Amino acid sequence: MLANSIGIVGVVLLLGSFIFSQAAFLNEKFKQSSSKWALHYSLANFLGAAMLAYYAYSLNNLIFLVVEGTWSGVGLVALLQKLPVKKLLARIS
Repeated sequence: MLANSIGIVGVVLLLGSFIFSQAAFLNEKFKQSSSKWALHYSLANFLGAAMLAYYAYSLNNLIFLVVEGTWSGVGLVALLQKLPVKKLLARIS
């Protein structure tokens, strides 16, 4: 039951981030302010894929696990690249 709920939330996050990113890609105003929203989309993409990877693991579905595990890994790299690390380090020091 918990795995199903996690899987459903993962699908919503993953598809939602994809749909919004595609809609935003077509919107010129969004392109101009995309840096602040790119972090949110990357976070939703990563979390959705990671939740689906967990769901695939709970089903013992290796192929699904490899796909979602890879997707979440790539999503994590994209998310880390969008984090404002320089601003955070400047505030700390």
